[in-house]
Amino acid sequence: MSDFKFIHAADLHLDSPFKNILSLNPELGDVLRKSSVAAFHNLVDICIQEEIDFLLVSGDSFDSGSGSLAAQNIFIGGMRKLEDANIRVYIICGNHDPLSSWSRALKLPANVHRFESGSPQFQLFEKNGKPAAAIHGVSFKEREEKRNLAVQFSKKSGHPFSIAMLHGNLGQNTGHEPYCPFIAEDLRASEMDYWALGHIHKREVVLEGIPTAVYPGNLQGRHFNEPGEKGSYLVEVENQSVSNLYFKSLAPLIFHRKSIDLSNTHDLASFIVLLENLKLELEEEMPEHSHLIKAEFTGRTQLFQVLMDETELTELFGQLNESINYDQPFVYFDLPKNRTGPFIDLEQRKQSSDFLADLLNEFERLTGDKELLREILAEITAELSSHQSYKYIKKYLAEVEGENSYPTILESARQKCLSGLFAHEKKSQ
Repeated sequence: MSDFKFIHAADLHLDSPFKNILSLNPELGDVLRKSSVAAFHNLVDICIQEEIDFLLVSGDSFDSGSGSLAAQNIFIGGMRKLEDANIRVYIICGNHDPLSSWSRALKLPANVHRFESGSPQFQLFEKNGKPAAAIHGVSFKEREEKRNLAVQFSKKSGHPFSIAMLHGNLGQNTGHEPYCPFIAEDLRASEMDYWALGHIHKREVVLEGIPTAVYPGNLQGRHFNEPGEKGSYLVEVENQSVSNLYFKSLAPLIFHRKSIDLSNTHDLASFIVLLENLKLELEEEMPEHSHLIKAEFTGRTQLFQVLMDETELTELFGQLNESINYDQPFVYFDLPKNRTGPFIDLEQRKQSSDFLADLLNEFERLTGDKELLREILAEITAELSSHQSYKYIKKYLAEVEGENSYPTILESARQKCLSGLFAHEKKSQ
């Protein structure tokens, strides 16, 4: 039997606006906003069901500041529900909800302790009248916290099981803003027993043993770059060490990225059956969740030309989503990415002496000449900058910066060229 147990959550992002999806699909946007709230309620419920001793929230409780009045009401309601269950709550503030942005009118219940900014402080948690855990934490005062706060943590002599709550970036993770950067050795040097980390939205146990260091990820995925189940970790402590670590899935809506090979799919009927099977698979595997799917089609298929027509593809996937009832679990197909190729032997075609062969060989040459490709992209960017439409498209230019994007750019351009040529050939026949 464990000495005590707690739940570690982070990045609740209550009040996340989901602006991009809301503007494209108001019904879906509304579902996403409700999902964030539902995930929070699920967090509170699992704390009570598991009869935990305390809850840790490692930053970004709100998506911005201390949230709207509605978000504050939801948060306080959850905290009071935990108070009624005699569950303590410890929170720190992150870059989305820095301490300076919290409303003075937001009064936290007595069971909630919010750590201050500056340097780490600690609270002793007692169970059965004896100190059971020393919980250390520090909040961001402002959004732009660039100091390495991890090096300021250290286990106090004579303290019981010690927990460090920190919102920040481990290593060279480029997927998030580099706030409060630190390395794994900083965590080990502190001699803390458990690091309750926040900020990175992908869940990961980054260190095992002593110390154990965990990113639980965010509570509800917000877009397709945050796929998979989301939730929190239940931690059991026995004999002054972590005895068990369980992930608890809490998000009602799951984003998925699916790579689908269409090499053996050459007609619309087979294509639809393939998508329907994917839908049924998710519904059977996780019937209580809603699912948003971003498919990427690969392989060489006779459907290549149809899939290259974005207007037709948009209409088709609109039909697939028409029957959705957003009031119950659903499966939604987002507009997919087409990475398929035409159902011909391109290697053999490159050996011919026609225009298509020249085009294919030119793309191959560009693949091996990054400097030339960089010059071409610079010329295109310069040309676009003189057009009136530049103000609308310049925000997309960041996606083509850096050599890592070159393969994707080239493949997309090749696909467009092949699609246009095959469409022309079809009309000429």
